[in-house]
Amino acid sequence: MITNKKPTKIIQDAVHGIVEVEGLLMRFIDTPEFQRLRRLNQVGVTRYVYPVCTHTRFEHSLGTYHLTKRLLDAIQADLSNEVIRLTEGECTSLMLAALCHDLGKHEEISCRIIQRIVNKDEHLRTLLNDAGVDLDLVYALIRGHATPELKIISNSLNGNDVDKWDYIMRDSFHAGLGQGSCVIELERLLRFYRPAYHASDDSWHMSFRVSELENVMRVFTQRLRLRSSVYAHKTTLAIEAMFIDIFNALDPVLHLRDLSLRAATGDNSALDAFLRMDEHCIWGIASCYSIWPFKILPDMAENLRRSACLCERIQTRQLYSIVGCFYAVREIDVVNAQEPLEVDCEALTARKIVLMATLYDADKGQKNAIQREILGTESEILEEIFAKLPHNSPVRSVRELRLVSDLQSSNSTDDPPTFFVYRTLADTFSITQPLTKVCCFLLLWSGPFQDDEDGPPLHTPSPVPPCLTEALEAWRREKVEATALRWGKLTSKL
Repeated sequence: MITNKKPTKIIQDAVHGIVEVEGLLMRFIDTPEFQRLRRLNQVGVTRYVYPVCTHTRFEHSLGTYHLTKRLLDAIQADLSNEVIRLTEGECTSLMLAALCHDLGKHEEISCRIIQRIVNKDEHLRTLLNDAGVDLDLVYALIRGHATPELKIISNSLNGNDVDKWDYIMRDSFHAGLGQGSCVIELERLLRFYRPAYHASDDSWHMSFRVSELENVMRVFTQRLRLRSSVYAHKTTLAIEAMFIDIFNALDPVLHLRDLSLRAATGDNSALDAFLRMDEHCIWGIASCYSIWPFKILPDMAENLRRSACLCERIQTRQLYSIVGCFYAVREIDVVNAQEPLEVDCEALTARKIVLMATLYDADKGQKNAIQREILGTESEILEEIFAKLPHNSPVRSVRELRLVSDLQSSNSTDDPPTFFVYRTLADTFSITQPLTKVCCFLLLWSGPFQDDEDGPPLHTPSPVPPCLTEALEAWRREKVEATALRWGKLTSKL
């Protein structure tokens, strides 16, 4: 157990209830860098579809810290596991990494922001040193480079970590898709998730008790539900495409991409500017063309006018029209999805083996999916579809088409996930799952562009022209047929 009760501040959280934060960590929270997270939405533009999804990365960071603290308390208090005992400094390092893991969204920027906070506060440096905090360990944890037994915040081996527990519970709560034990049996996860030794690779791994298999699988089924119903909702993707167009219009003016890259690679002035940017700031710049207080160069004026028009369209619900979708899979992902389940059959009941296999079945779109290798770039795909339109089509230019993609995966890992399980802490085994990945592409029509300021005002795009729907379907049929031979050859080898 984490000993030496320290003064704490009480924060009431909508998902976890009371969250206690130690004074040392409050010094990080009470900084402009951390408070900026209040102005960054946790689920992006989803709030335009699910109105209550207005929670921010601030709450998620507190929640991830809280779950890390509770899990560490449970591990340290477990008398049956005396081999691994973390020091107070290691525990505080883990909690600090959990609290600050999302400061910059990108891991490198998060680490640089922590360095910035520490470097400008001499007293904080003294407190960290007195508490035995290892900042190198904090950075390794955020980057996902921790040793297996410390993969609590980010687990690249199987995706089962406190970061995921919090955002799944939090996003489900705000989207109205369940709360508490209806989503995840959190109390059981905290009680039965422990570091255990596995002789198969002579390493310690965070492992769950065999009785918790269904509970762990619920984490991933709920993640898939959130992705299909919330994150990749068709209207969410259409609005995301409009925000990407806003970003592209602003980038030549604000150089946002270059700013982010320089902030991640050590440019302190770029990091200063990056930390002044948030969703409120970007929206204000994008939408205020008509009241812009400074002199605007002609080339900048066009970009700002276009971004302001798109902001107005979003607010008046004049969204891009959804034409249709198609699915694509890479050959390697088809092979991975067909891999047999590697499992200790003596350790699990037949019912649980079936559960492990069926939860990772291919997405419904994979059956008629296109082989990703035969597709070109996004611009090439759009050109091919546009070429199938008749000359009198209402779609005047390929610039009116957008293609957005969403990778639907059975896990957040890059490779087939390996879960580590124990009957007792001295009796362990592992399960390697097949990994299913299907990419959904959504074709959108923006409607005619307004290319000059004196042109007709933007309005809701007309219903999708039938010829555009037909062009997409004709293109898709060609690609499915072209895939058939490759697909047949592949499946015959499996």
